Amino acid sequence: MRPEWQDEKLKWQPVEETEKVGTDEFGLFAEFTVKGVTQRLRYIEPTTFMMGSPENEDGRYNNEDLHQVTLSQGYWLADTACTQELWQTVTGDNPSEFKDDSQNPVVQVSWLDTQRFIQQLKQLTPELLAHLPTEAQWENACRAGTATPFSFDDDISVDRVNYRDTWELEKEGEGFKWGKDAKQKTARIKSYAPNDWGLYEMHGNVFEWCFDEWQENLGNSSVIDPVTARFSSAVAQEKQADKTGQYGGFYDSALLTNAEEVGVQRVLRGGSWYGHGWSCRSAIRYRNDASNRVRFFGFRIAVGL
Repeated sequence: MRPEWQDEKLKWQPVEETEKVGTDEFGLFAEFTVKGVTQRLRYIEPTTFMMGSPENEDGRYNNEDLHQVTLSQGYWLADTACTQELWQTVTGDNPSEFKDDSQNPVVQVSWLDTQRFIQQLKQLTPELLAHLPTEAQWENACRAGTATPFSFDDDISVDRVNYRDTWELEKEGEGFKWGKDAKQKTARIKSYAPNDWGLYEMHGNVFEWCFDEWQENLGNSSVIDPVTARFSSAVAQEKQADKTGQYGGFYDSALLTNAEEVGVQRVLRGGSWYGHGWSCRSAIRYRNDASNRVRFFGFRIAVGL
């Protein structure tokens, strides 16, 4: 039986000897270990923030509607993208192109693959209510309280982000090249400084899948706990089932495999090693078919509602 947590705002808590919780300069963290592989999670407080970008932001797209979002519940988010080591430990395989370092992010995984990974992870750690972050949860964590194009500043550089190294060329209209310092592959996790909330490589390295189904325009109205999903009835059933213990966790039952049948597009955020500077901004929104596997698509897990 799970021991009662001292702070009721936290929806998940470490329960095994291989799990721990603590605080550091970035705030509250927790860790879980699967067959000797440890993943750290950061607790993200409930908050209200501005999602999207102002019309004068360099590289802005028209689908980045600026609007107020309230996240009424806190959540945990992995401090790094899922590594090849963790993926292989859970699934038994490694689909990635760049296999020179097990601490590189796993890539060439589809949105549907991430759902299967989450199901297998829950079989190994039943108390871990893992899921993909919603698009709003992801952008909030990426921004870490900032409103600038990047969580660190207005400009991007290769000492901060693994990307195409073309920011200055893009400003001159010549961004379709590789910069001289571009890595041209994934970087090992924690190769770059974290943001103010202790999260690594939220900009660049790999695009990260979010739970949401793609919606072209989010609008300018204020919203609370937004999530976009065509199968809203399925999501509602999942939430209720989670309360009764019928399913293993959040938004992950077989009901959502309908996405494979109808070619649903899901959201990706953050940019990648292959992308231009504008595609690594906090507000950038990208989409792809839920079944597609690409060498710069990865993900990070969230825990709790």
